[in-house]
Amino acid sequence: MTVRHDVPVLVNSDTEGRSAGTSRLISILGLIFAFGSLFGSFFIFDAAYRDLDNALWYYAGGSFLVSFGFWVALWLVPKLDG
Repeated sequence: MTVRHDVPVLVNSDTEGRSAGTSRLISILGLIFAFGSLFGSFFIFDAAYRDLDNALWYYAGGSFLVSFGFWVALWLVPKLDG
C-alpha cells in the first residue's frame, strides 16, 4: 500500500491552537460541573418533598438541572474537547 502525499490533511480549526493540557482541563472541569449539577439536583428533588406547596417548581428545576448536567457531559464537553 502506498501513501499519497498530494491529499490534503483536514485539520479541525476549532482546536488547532489548543494544547493537549488545555483540552484535558476543559474536559475535567466540564465533567466536574456536570456531575455537580447531577448530584445537586438530588438536593432539589429532596426539597420538593419538604415544601409541598412549591413541589412542582422544585421538581421542574431539578429536572432541568439533571437535563443540563447530561447535556454538558454528553454533548458540550465532547464538542469543546475536539
